[in-house]
Amino acid sequence: MRFLLLPLSLFAMAIIPTAVHAGVKTPTLHAVMFYADWCGSCKALDPTVEKARAKFNLDSKNVLFTTLDLTDALTRNQSALKASTVGLGDFYAENKGKTGFMLLVDAEGNQVGKITKEHGAGDIAKMIKENLK
Repeated sequence: MRFLLLPLSLFAMAIIPTAVHAGVKTPTLHAVMFYADWCGSCKALDPTVEKARAKFNLDSKNVLFTTLDLTDALTRNQSALKASTVGLGDFYAENKGKTGFMLLVDAEGNQVGKITKEHGAGDIAKMIKENLK
């Protein structure tokens, strides 16, 4: 009986990860907001990004919107972990401490755009759509 369980266990381990990930998309674009509660540029940019997401239905696209919160030591730590987990650790390290902008990063890890408070909702949607593959 024990000899039969080992092959079944190995078979189950081989197929379960595939089943769990079946149908899950990988983003072709990351929209990474470098944010802090105390940042005036963030307070100006955030509602414009939200407007673009809603008005142009960007959440239905293959783009992952991620906010890296740099408000304090605890949120910076969590944001560093989040950035590392989704493959954006280098961007976090390069921009650590800077806030008030959103980087667009393609699936190959290249920065393809930077959104600031000067961009309107239409500009944001256009930049995102142009960089989706």
